[in-house]
Amino acid sequence: MNNLAAKGIKTALLIRADEGHGCSLSRAQQQLLVRALEALFPNDDSQMRSLKRRSLLLYVFGVESSKYLTMGQASALISWALVGGDDLNRYEPSAQARTDAALLVCAHDETRGQGRLPF
Repeated sequence: MNNLAAKGIKTALLIRADEGHGCSLSRAQQQLLVRALEALFPNDDSQMRSLKRRSLLLYVFGVESSKYLTMGQASALISWALVGGDDLNRYEPSAQARTDAALLVCAHDETRGQGRLPF
């Protein structure tokens, strides 16, 4: 069930990414994306957040670094990961995005024959 759910999430992100632009990201956009993805794993230390972020990128788009993503791919990830926006223009990950991210990381680990990372 979890692997099936992860495949559905991945497919939705790939479809959304195809709708976006193919140009590469600026450094500032890469940094925003890194912060957005790592915010999906708030209970982990920085090293584990980075590892999980890279696992998520590998599973969904086949790249380990945000510098290899297109604008469409980054936009898809940011719009999926962050919701809200207050009067200071702060956005937070939704509970659903955190759950989805955990499923994607687990699916990545399983496809590589590894055990699951702790959540």
